[in-house]
Amino acid sequence: MKKQRFLATVLLLFVSICTLAGCGGGKEPAATTDSEVGTTSSSSAPAGSATTVATTTTVATTEATTTLPTDLTFDGYEFVIAGERGISDNTFFVTSAFNALANRQLRAYEALEDELDVVITFMDANYDTALANALAGKATGDFVHFRHQYWIPLAIKGYIQPLNTDAVKAAGLDVSDPEQVDIYQTNASKHFDGENVWAFSVSGEYFSAPWGHGLAFNKKLCENAGYPAEDIYQMVRDRAWTWDKFEEVCRAVSDRSTGIDGYSMLTYDTVEITSNVAINRLDADGRWETNIDSEEFIRAAKWVNRIFYDRDVSIEASLEVGSGDPRGNFYAGRQGFRVFWCGDFGFYNGQCNTSMDDDYGYVPFPMGPDATEYSHNLADLYGFCLETANKDVETSAYIMGKFASLLNDPEQYRVYARGFMRDDESVEMIMDYMLPNAAFNTARLSSDTRKIIKDMMPQLLRATTETAIEGVLETYAARMRQQIDKLYE
Repeated sequence: MKKQRFLATVLLLFVSICTLAGCGGGKEPAATTDSEVGTTSSSSAPAGSATTVATTTTVATTEATTTLPTDLTFDGYEFVIAGERGISDNTFFVTSAFNALANRQLRAYEALEDELDVVITFMDANYDTALANALAGKATGDFVHFRHQYWIPLAIKGYIQPLNTDAVKAAGLDVSDPEQVDIYQTNASKHFDGENVWAFSVSGEYFSAPWGHGLAFNKKLCENAGYPAEDIYQMVRDRAWTWDKFEEVCRAVSDRSTGIDGYSMLTYDTVEITSNVAINRLDADGRWETNIDSEEFIRAAKWVNRIFYDRDVSIEASLEVGSGDPRGNFYAGRQGFRVFWCGDFGFYNGQCNTSMDDDYGYVPFPMGPDATEYSHNLADLYGFCLETANKDVETSAYIMGKFASLLNDPEQYRVYARGFMRDDESVEMIMDYMLPNAAFNTARLSSDTRKIIKDMMPQLLRATTETAIEGVLETYAARMRQQIDKLYE
């Protein structure tokens, strides 16, 4: 890149110097209390203004009338994206050419820097850093990048702003344009209030937002049991892939005499992920409330508990929070169905594509009795967010629009997904039946609500009577209400 990106230590030094000198937008690192997210180094974009290099046009918005140039250059402006990097080497947060793809990504960043005369800087930051900056009236960066258990509390407190505004769109970032953003995961952020986009994602050749959980199935085992892959795919297309049909196939596959199991359950966030029924929901006033003690959730929880103990349907999985039985049984061809998300289909040791000889397919979870459509649960909805304290939305949105357009490519996203799958039909399932119905996991409205479900699931799976199940749900519904109320304090 034409200007060296700063390492975290250099960023900290830069921030300290700017703060002492009274430099606009300087940041002070906050103490971290959540070990899940990077370091507390922080910075914000300098307050430098853009230089007009062409004629200007006036763009009317509902918020204000903004005069924007038709082409811009930014005199070395430092464009800062702060927050979480993403997952493994699938990240926009690239500062070295660790492989051929990363090398092309760096060259693309350099070309954008040259085009706009900016320096793109990526910085580790966590929720505590963003919260401390918000309380001080400062922006952490031009944009921050967090999973939803961190951006939702910021949104509730008013520290990030909606992105589907006329002002943001006029500046050059259109979160309704599938050519500029990953429209599926971007729209999933609307579930926060039922209306607005609060975080947007991009997916393409260089970086792809990870899809959520679905059911991988062993084609050979299912076909031997009388359910070839094409029949299972057709059930999905016909909206006939239901709880009852799923159980039917699992029972046909299961053969305890030969050690073949129908299903391996994920014992974490299981009810919401597998049953289409949300743990928490918006009330009529747009405020979050728990759904744990509702009739539909109780019915779903009882279904999950029943198939957990039915040895003709599923294996005897661990009661501890986690992935249940080791993936090795599925890889070895001894399980019909297993819960997998995007990250399970990689090519590293211990991942599906390097470890499994049998062909597999991939389908959404079946529809429960209250469902009219398949659901797709995003355990972590990562997205780029715009802080309310950002004092130059037009500049930040313009550069981010260019950055997003560089990374987002719907056709390349299909190519990316196909690289992990063994057939075209699995990609069809992801793109046509899973992602269009994507929603974030409502158990994870915050780190604290997530902990409640981690505590609840082992207790729910230990319950052996319907009365005991209802008692567990009643107890944890009360705890969840208390924690949700704290989000609004």
